[in-house]
Amino acid sequence: LVQDAQGPVPGPRAGDWYSDPLNPHAIAATRPFTYTRYIILAIAQCELSYADAQFTIDNSETVPRARELYEDAIALLGMLVPPDPCPADAATHQFEQEVRFGAWASTFRNAFTALGPLSGQPGFSDLVDNISGVLAEGTPFEDRLAGVQSLIATAQGQVEVRTFAQVMDDGRAAVDAYAAAALGSMEADTTAVALGGVSGRTFSRAVRDVTALPEGGLGNADLPWLVDDAAPLAQSRADEVDRVNVGRTGTLIDQYDQHPASGLSLNSPYPNIRFSGLSFTFCTVPNPIVKALLLTAEVQLWKIHNCMNIAGLVRELAPFAAPTDSTTGIPVIGVGGTLSVPTDRQLPPSAYRYRVLVDRAKQLVGMAQQVESAFLATLEKLDAERYSVLRAEQDIESTKAQVKLQDLRMTEANDGVKLAELQRDRAVITFDHYDELLDRGNSALEIAAFSALSASVALQFTTAGIYASAAAFDSAKGSIFGNPLEQLAGAMNAFAQASSTTSNLLQLFASFERRKEEWEFQKSLATQDVKIADQGIKLAQDRVNITGQERTIAALQNDHARATLDFLKNKFTSAELYEWMSGVLEDVYAYFLQAATGMALLAQRQLSFERQLDLPPFIRTDYWVVDAGSMGGVSLTGEGAVDRRGITGSTRLLKDLTELDQYAFSTNTPKLQMSKTISLNEIAPEELIRLRDQGVMAFRTTHEQFDRDYPGHYLRLIKKVSVTVIALNPPTKGIRATLTNGGVSRVITGGTIFQERAINRQPEQIALSGGVSDAGVFQLRGEGEFLDPFEGTGVDTQWEFRMEKAANPFDFDSIADVLLTIEYEALNSFTYRQTVIQRLNNEPVPAGLAISFKNNLPDQWFDLHNPDQAAARFAATFNISPRDLMPNVQEPHTIDHVSVYFAMKDGEPFDQLVTIKFEDSADCEARPTENLISTRSNAQGFTGLQGLAGPTGAWSFKLADTARTASLIADKKVDDILLVITYSGQPAHYSN
Repeated sequence: LVQDAQGPVPGPRAGDWYSDPLNPHAIAATRPFTYTRYIILAIAQCELSYADAQFTIDNSETVPRARELYEDAIALLGMLVPPDPCPADAATHQFEQEVRFGAWASTFRNAFTALGPLSGQPGFSDLVDNISGVLAEGTPFEDRLAGVQSLIATAQGQVEVRTFAQVMDDGRAAVDAYAAAALGSMEADTTAVALGGVSGRTFSRAVRDVTALPEGGLGNADLPWLVDDAAPLAQSRADEVDRVNVGRTGTLIDQYDQHPASGLSLNSPYPNIRFSGLSFTFCTVPNPIVKALLLTAEVQLWKIHNCMNIAGLVRELAPFAAPTDSTTGIPVIGVGGTLSVPTDRQLPPSAYRYRVLVDRAKQLVGMAQQVESAFLATLEKLDAERYSVLRAEQDIESTKAQVKLQDLRMTEANDGVKLAELQRDRAVITFDHYDELLDRGNSALEIAAFSALSASVALQFTTAGIYASAAAFDSAKGSIFGNPLEQLAGAMNAFAQASSTTSNLLQLFASFERRKEEWEFQKSLATQDVKIADQGIKLAQDRVNITGQERTIAALQNDHARATLDFLKNKFTSAELYEWMSGVLEDVYAYFLQAATGMALLAQRQLSFERQLDLPPFIRTDYWVVDAGSMGGVSLTGEGAVDRRGITGSTRLLKDLTELDQYAFSTNTPKLQMSKTISLNEIAPEELIRLRDQGVMAFRTTHEQFDRDYPGHYLRLIKKVSVTVIALNPPTKGIRATLTNGGVSRVITGGTIFQERAINRQPEQIALSGGVSDAGVFQLRGEGEFLDPFEGTGVDTQWEFRMEKAANPFDFDSIADVLLTIEYEALNSFTYRQTVIQRLNNEPVPAGLAISFKNNLPDQWFDLHNPDQAAARFAATFNISPRDLMPNVQEPHTIDHVSVYFAMKDGEPFDQLVTIKFEDSADCEARPTENLISTRSNAQGFTGLQGLAGPTGAWSFKLADTARTASLIADKKVDDILLVITYSGQPAHYSN
């Protein structure tokens, strides 16, 4: 729609149109509102599909909804219908609305086809008015047809006849005029330039492939084969061919070498382009899909307006969507304690059997599990690859940090070298210092101190000697001037001081000796420290080298990490590949999971259809999302659903599918199998006469017809239906007929409460060709994948039997009866039997008596055809005896309904007044509608017969004495008259 809003694409975009000339989008881009028309058409198709689904359900809620959808679809399709419809079609439709042609419809329609060439001529509207006037006359159809053909022939004679050559010349002139107008625009020049450039480049590449010359040198190359198709290449390429292994390439080169002109055709991308253009000579046919969809919607609306179902069978809708009795629709307790609520809103069942569907669902689940395993493995590999990439990215960051760390350690190692050098310098300084001290020895002051202290020792000893000498002298002389002891003490003191000073001197000499030894030791240590420092420098330099190598390794690891990351990102099995694979596998897994889920739901619905039970919801609608806090159902945590990308979905579906299959296995019970043959002459005699007349009849089979056979049976489901036509038809021809079921049936379901429920399915039809016990399928075959026609349908349903006279070349008056044989299965319940017996014993037995004037009352039929010889014109009397009534229907008998059907020839209607009288009752008069008079529909005048005691007794039948009646009887348009009397009586009671 956005592209449509932008309008057609400009001309230059058409330069590469030849690369994909059938691309629908490229074509649509050059035509205005193509996408809009397609979307409108798609929406209309969706509405029609939804309307058909609603119409199939066929209840009082869905049919109005379907009608609205059909009307909306018609309104949408009306936007696509050409604004000026064909006048001839409109005129034909007008004629068919004004006149009911009956059997003459096809003849007049063929005559109206001649209006097509006249619709564009002047005076066409007057011709239509004249034809309408002729058709409105009351003359026979033969005269009206002759008048119409005369008017059309006159109009055709007034039309100027153009030869084919004139038409083609006018068309070519129109094409030339339109082409000149188109080529005169600027867009045409731009497109021509673009197309010329693309064509030139393409042609150059094709010539290069043939000649093996560079494109740049083709302008000066010798190319004689462009002029002469038979000329070879000017420069032979024969030496390029490997004559041992020629191969395809060698074959092509030989072809190019000998016949380059044909080689150019092989390499040309547009060798056979032809321009057809638009036809301005003849009309353009409108899109037939629009008309087909419009016709479909109108036909379906016509069915709704005429009280038909989607199969075209006349039926009556239930007046209420919900049942009005006290038992139908009551909820019951199902399996697992679930509450099962019966409903009429059912989806149509599948044509496959439950066993086929459940096996198919298991196959799809198995495929889904395989894809799920591959999907999960891909997700794991994707996570592993992403983790590897993450680790590689982290390794890059780590190696970057390691390189930076090694740079710092390199700085540290260089600083360590400098520190070692400084330490060596310190050791050298220490060595030099001590060496210098040792070389210098004692200083002058130290020597002076030694000398002074030595002198002091000498003086102190001298003083001590003097004191000793003095003491000795004084002691010897007896000096009166001093005490010799004191002199001795002084001497001793002086000796002590001298000894102390000597000790100090010796200590000083010893300290000098120790200091020298210490200096020598420190010198030795300094020497060793120098050696250690030299070795430390070597170690620091080694550390620098080691750190440098470690930095090189770290840089190499960084390069390797980058290479690893680049490899992980660029390798084929990269995270990107697994991400793409996970997306693809996710889509594939989602498809298989959805397909398996849909098939499982279909199997569940099919099991519910085959068993006619409201099953608990074994299968969920979605297995992709898992509810938080639970396996399914309501989330207890309030977190809502968690998207696990469908993981374990196939396993959960397999579990539920196994539970469904186990439930089907454990609840399966054997059923009674029976067959019932129904005579349509007994249950629908008026429809049988309609079959003889028109080749179609509609009838209904009811529960009551089967209840009277087996009162206790319920859940009667059809297994097979066959038809036998009793008629004088050629044995080699058989019959050509169809039996159609409308798709809506009813069945009695059991359990705690027995109630009626509707079965909605698609209409079904079988084609009959044998005529005797024909079931519409080949016999002697086992139970296949598909359900047999009508299998699973309830016995209470509507049927249509159609046997066209055009396809069956025998006398339809010889049809004595049509026998419908229904093979069905049922369950028995003694409880339900008591309920049905009580109802049947208290209800009158309905019965029907069909009287054919032509076959059963030949004398009265003669009187009606010879009114002048009878006592009363167009009148007949007859008696009904008790022997004509159904056995076991006890008196008193009561007339319920009376119907009269006129079988007419050539589709002629009978619309004259009919009078019927029974015994002493008053005359009852009614007029036929579509050849039928019935107290069930239109015979209000016959209601006086209802409720009378009968039908045994005298009856009188009279037609209105009019010219129309005389004409119909004289022309033998009345093929037969069927009188159907429906009565009731007291039944024979069933025993308990």
